[in-house]
Amino acid sequence: MSPGALALFWAVFWLLFLMDPGNKNESVPVKTLLEQASNETLVLANLTFANASFATPIFPELGELHDLDRFHGHNVFYQNVTGLLKGQWTFRNLTLHDGRNRSQSYNQTLSQQFFRDFDFLFRGKSVGSISLNLRANKTALRPASESGKDSESGEAKGADVEEHVLYVEGVVRVKSARKGAVWWSTSLPILVQGVQFVKNGSLMLFGAREGAVYPLSKVTHTAHTNETFEILRSVMNATNALKIEKLQAQLHDDPLAETQVDSMRKPSCSFGIYIQMVPITHGVTQDQVKGLEHELIHEEGIPHIRPPRMQATAVLYSPDCDVYLQADSLVGLRMEVFFGKAVHYVAVVCIITGIELWLTVKQIDYSATQSALSKVSLVSIAMQTIIDAYLFLMNFVTGNVMGPLFLPFVTAAFLKFMLFSVFEMRYLLTIARAQRRDLDDATLGSLFSRFYGTLFVGLFIAYLLSMRVPVLIAIVGFILYSFWVPQIYVNVRRNSRKAYQTSYILGMSVLKLLIPLYLYGCPYSILSYEETHGGVLFALTIWVFIQVGVVIMQDRLGPRTFLPLEWLPHRYDYHPVLPAVDDEAPTLQTGAVDEDGSPDESRPSDAAGGGRWRWRSNPGEKGNAGKVETNRGHPKLNNNDCAICFLPVRVRASDRGAPSAVGPSAESTGGIRDSISRVRALLFGDSGTPINHSVGEGDEVPSENTADLRLNYMVTPCHHIFHTDCLERWMEVKLECPICRTELPPI
Repeated sequence: MSPGALALFWAVFWLLFLMDPGNKNESVPVKTLLEQASNETLVLANLTFANASFATPIFPELGELHDLDRFHGHNVFYQNVTGLLKGQWTFRNLTLHDGRNRSQSYNQTLSQQFFRDFDFLFRGKSVGSISLNLRANKTALRPASESGKDSESGEAKGADVEEHVLYVEGVVRVKSARKGAVWWSTSLPILVQGVQFVKNGSLMLFGAREGAVYPLSKVTHTAHTNETFEILRSVMNATNALKIEKLQAQLHDDPLAETQVDSMRKPSCSFGIYIQMVPITHGVTQDQVKGLEHELIHEEGIPHIRPPRMQATAVLYSPDCDVYLQADSLVGLRMEVFFGKAVHYVAVVCIITGIELWLTVKQIDYSATQSALSKVSLVSIAMQTIIDAYLFLMNFVTGNVMGPLFLPFVTAAFLKFMLFSVFEMRYLLTIARAQRRDLDDATLGSLFSRFYGTLFVGLFIAYLLSMRVPVLIAIVGFILYSFWVPQIYVNVRRNSRKAYQTSYILGMSVLKLLIPLYLYGCPYSILSYEETHGGVLFALTIWVFIQVGVVIMQDRLGPRTFLPLEWLPHRYDYHPVLPAVDDEAPTLQTGAVDEDGSPDESRPSDAAGGGRWRWRSNPGEKGNAGKVETNRGHPKLNNNDCAICFLPVRVRASDRGAPSAVGPSAESTGGIRDSISRVRALLFGDSGTPINHSVGEGDEVPSENTADLRLNYMVTPCHHIFHTDCLERWMEVKLECPICRTELPPI
C-alpha cells in the first residue's frame, strides 16, 4: 500500500472512530457501589405512590390501553413475553393538541436538546419504526410469607407476587428519519427494566437512553395505581437486595475490589414504557398456551399447538422531555421460536454454500486453461468473494453474540470461510497469474493486502454508519451485486464469450440473492425486529437478472451484438484476405523476412495487428518487384506449413490437390500420419485420429474470395500462419504463439 493510500486509510479510520458514540467505562470500588445500593434501599422504603408516579398526565391513555373489556372476555396471554416485537410509532404532542399541563419533572433544556438529536417530524408525518427485545425472568422475590399482607387489597405478598409477576429487562429501539433527508436516520436505544403482570398481559417498564445511569427507585415512577406501585417497589427492593448480596460477597473475597461501570453521566430523558399484550386468537385456551411455553423451554417432545405470533400495543411517555409515542400494532415472535427459525436459516445457508462450492469447483475446472482464464473478469470474481466474506463475518459475529446459537452459526460461517478464502481466492490468484504473466510474489502480496484491506474498511464503515445512514447498506449492496458488469465490459473489450458455464451464472446469481432477500425482505425472518425493504430488494433482484440476461445474450449472440459498430473497440482479425499470386510463385513462409528473403528473428511482433505484411514473387530477388502491401497489419508469408500439425496450409483456391484446413484426404498415409497423430494426441488429448487437412482431386474447391477459404487458416499478430482448427485448439490451452511464444489476443 502506498504512503498516500495508507495516510488516507488512517484518516478515514480516525474520522469514523470519532463518530462512534460508544460509552466509556471506568473502574469504581465495590465498596462505593455497596454504599449506593444501601442508600437505594432507604429511598425505596420512603417512596409513596403520591410522590413517585409521573404517569398522571397520561392516565386517560393508560386506562384505555389496559382496558381488558375491549377484548370481549377472551383473556388468554403468553405467560412469558421473552421475545421480539416490531411496529410503527406515531408522535403526539399532548400539551399542544390536548391542552394538558406538562409534568412537574419537565426540563425545557433537556427537551430542546433531545428534539435536536431526534426528529419526530418527517415529511409532515410524525411516524417511525420501533423494535423491542425483551427478556422476562422470575423476580428476585423470595417465596416467603413473613409480610403477611394480602395481595387482593393491593399490597404485595412475596409468594403471590413471585407467581404472578415477572422481572423484565431489554432494549427498546426507536428509529426516525431526519427532516429533508430520507437517507439519514437517527436511532434512540432505550435500556429498560420493569415487570410483567402475567394475568392481564400488561408490562410497566422504565428506561433511559443507552449509557445513562439511573437508580432502581426510578422504575416505581411508572406505576399508575397504588397496587402496581407496591408491586413495583417490592420487586425493586428484592432486586436491590440481591445486588447487595453479590457486592458483599465480592467485597468479602477482596476488600479492595473494583468493577467496571458505565462512566456516562450525561443527563438524558427518562421514559415510561407501557405495553398491553393482545390476547391470543380465539379457540386457544390458557392451558394450551402453558403447555406450549413449557415445551418451547424444555423440549420434551410433548404435542402442542403451533406457536401464535405475539401482538401488543404500547405507549412511550417521557415526562422530562414531554414526549408521547404510541404504537398500536406491534407484532413479533417468542424468543424460542426465533431461535428455531435461526437454526433453519443456518441449515439453508449451509445448503446454499455447499451448492456454491460445487458450482465454483466446476467453474474452476471449466476455465482451467490460460485461454479460458483470459476471458474471466478478475473484478467480477473479486466482488463475489467480498460478498461471501461479508456473509462469513455476519454469521460469525451473530454466533458470538447469540450464545445458544454459537455452534450452528459458526458452522455456516466456516463453510463461507472455506468458500471465499480457499476456493474463490485461489481462483482469483489463478486468474491474476494467467492474465498478468509478469505477476510475482510481491504483486500477489499486494493483491492479498488490498483485498483484506478493502474488506476491513468496508466492515468498519458499515458498522459505524449503518444505523445512521440506512441507505449505505443499499448502496453497498447495489455496488457489490453488480458483479456481472465488469464481465460484460471484459466480453466487449476482448470480444470474448463463454467465460463461465451457464449453470454458474444462473446458480451464483440466484444463490447470492437468497440470503439478503430473506433477511431484509421476509417480514418474519431472523431479523424480524428490523424493518423490511421490499422495494429496494425488488430493484436489486431486477438489476441482477438484467446483468444475467446480458451475459447470457453475449454468450449466445455475440459479446458485441448490442453495441453500434462505431462504439466497438479494435479486434484483431485472424482471417485476413491474402493477396492473389501467380501460380508459379514460390510457397509461403511463416514469419517475417528480411529484404533478402531470409527469416527475421529480430523484428518485434505486433500484437495489435498494426504492422504491414508483404509478399514477394521471388524470395531471392531484392527490390520492390512483385511486392504487394496493405495496411491490414499482416506480414509477408513465404511458407505455408502449419507448425502444429506439420501439414501445409491451403491459402488460395488454386492449390487444387494441396492440403487444406478442411475436407477429407486419402493421400497422407503411412508413418508420417502416425507421427502426426501421436503429436496431436500429446497436444490435445485426441484419440489418435488426425484431422485431415488436404483437398482431394474430386472435392469441390471454394472460390478464392469466399469466406470459407479465409476460415481455413489463421494468421497471428506475430506473422505466423496455422490451420484454423489447429490454432483454435492450441489457444484453448495457451494464448501464446506456438513458434515464438508471443502473447496472442483472444479469438
